[in-house]
Amino acid sequence: MTDAPSPFDDPEFVEMLKRSGVTHRPGMAQELMDEIGPLLAADGFDMENPDQDVDLENLNAAMGRAVERRNMELVTPVGAARALTVALLREFVNVYTAEDRQLLDSILGRLRPDPTPRHPSFSHLIGVALEKLDAWYSDEALRAALTRLPSADTPAEVRPAISDLEALARKGRAFRSIERLLVQHNGAILAAASAYLVAVTVAAVTAHRQQPVGLVLGEMLSDESSSGGFGTGTAFGAAAAQQVSAQDQLGQFENWLLENEDLAMSAPEDIEVFETIVDSAALWNLDPFDADDFEELIDMVLQLEDSSVAAWSLAVLHDYVHFRLEGDDARSWEEAHEIINDIAGDTASLPPQLQTLLDGLEDIPAEERYAAVVSTPLITGIARLQEWIGKSQPVTGTGMPKRADIGVVAAMIGIDAEGVTNKPPVEVSDEALWNLDLSKPAPPQPTLQVQSAKDIGALRAWWAALEIHAGIELTSTRVYPGAMTEILAAPQIEDLEPVEMFIVSYIREYLLGETDQYFGNIAVRHTVGQLLSLAEVSDIPSAEDPFSAFSIRHLRNFESMGLLEIRESQLFIPEPLRPVVVLGAMLAMTDLELAQ
Repeated sequence: MTDAPSPFDDPEFVEMLKRSGVTHRPGMAQELMDEIGPLLAADGFDMENPDQDVDLENLNAAMGRAVERRNMELVTPVGAARALTVALLREFVNVYTAEDRQLLDSILGRLRPDPTPRHPSFSHLIGVALEKLDAWYSDEALRAALTRLPSADTPAEVRPAISDLEALARKGRAFRSIERLLVQHNGAILAAASAYLVAVTVAAVTAHRQQPVGLVLGEMLSDESSSGGFGTGTAFGAAAAQQVSAQDQLGQFENWLLENEDLAMSAPEDIEVFETIVDSAALWNLDPFDADDFEELIDMVLQLEDSSVAAWSLAVLHDYVHFRLEGDDARSWEEAHEIINDIAGDTASLPPQLQTLLDGLEDIPAEERYAAVVSTPLITGIARLQEWIGKSQPVTGTGMPKRADIGVVAAMIGIDAEGVTNKPPVEVSDEALWNLDLSKPAPPQPTLQVQSAKDIGALRAWWAALEIHAGIELTSTRVYPGAMTEILAAPQIEDLEPVEMFIVSYIREYLLGETDQYFGNIAVRHTVGQLLSLAEVSDIPSAEDPFSAFSIRHLRNFESMGLLEIRESQLFIPEPLRPVVVLGAMLAMTDLELAQ
């Protein structure tokens, strides 16, 4: 008899859990027993002794108490962990009052399943927020201000959880209802709802009193990083303050990257690179936030074995110096700026040919670039998608169109497909052989029969790019129009830059997704080489490369999306699209290098 297959071996199931805010790790049951073992021992149950005489009813009762105590510890941070959580909530409230939705998402993006020295966990934020909400809504001094909350601009997926939280907080029962709330709403949604309700509540008191938000926030949610009262002595408080200060610096830099996204290739990835630098600096006894340590920090980065990682790290440090030059202590960072300029320069991470290509982008009339991008199926399909979504449509647990909708959605970008229960056998047709000849336009393609929308590389990448650029908004069960849907569906010439970056993301996501195929990593690298050679950024890869055939499907995909053409029996990238195609390809290559 063989063991039944585990659902955790199914990647679709695991991805669905991740989207729902659930993370599975092998051995979690044993980890739980290790954690509650001492608590059970306090009740007289030795889990290391299988021969002891155990009353099952008493053991179950003890298990219940132990799990309840453990769960309470998970939502009750202390010391530096609590200070970090409060600091994140305070920043969230300040940004909420400034009405910057993008920054709110980035702040919530710092939460982790388990707390780290710089990141609060979802459960810690939920615990602190609900504890505060219970106290506020039970406070007679705040009753008049909180009688009726003003309507708030909150994401659709968190509104039901916010309503549940508000109702429970008004009864002083939000914190004690955490377990029930987590059953009704996943951890990520409940954490976001908790943060939004905290922000809405503070905003309501601010409006009622007509006082500055900073003053009200100081009273309702005071900064705990400078206090030694929640640890063992002042040293503990100092450590908490140092961690919160580092988190504040990271948060401010991330916000700066988002506000200056034209400078950064990808703000989320850049901040991850910077966090890695911060971690490494600690091992070298360096302070990355101190200009006096910057030269040694550069030396540390230059010792990285992977040149592409070193180049990206230098580029991120260059951005960080520019961020500090806009602060109050700008003068102390001037020498650091000279150092990074001498070593990295503004274009050190870009090949000269690519820099020339990007510099020449301004020489291409905006009208030509606009006409080229808006005529691609990637853009023309968005208006049809907007009409199909309406207010919302159901999606799979992995956030993709349901099987019954695959044909409709794929057709929006010119792909003939249908969702099927069982994949048909692979057949070699004349069209498939013709497709291998890149000197001719692609032949008519047969209907793709797939079990999942993710089986269609172009559809998977288009969907991912839409989510990245707020063309859609996904929850664990539905897709909604995104904040940028209107602009992407009917872009005007002044919207050229976000539309071009949308196509850059499509190319990057498509290539990265193709690495899961047979010889995928090698094929993608070959494809990037082909694209760079077509744009005259690098030499042409050898036609005798045995893996060149594996990249043909990538090139055919870009042809079908209007990004490549066949001219005089040769592949050709239209000039207005060259910088976009090259940038997308190079971002994919950079990600592959970092992954290694």
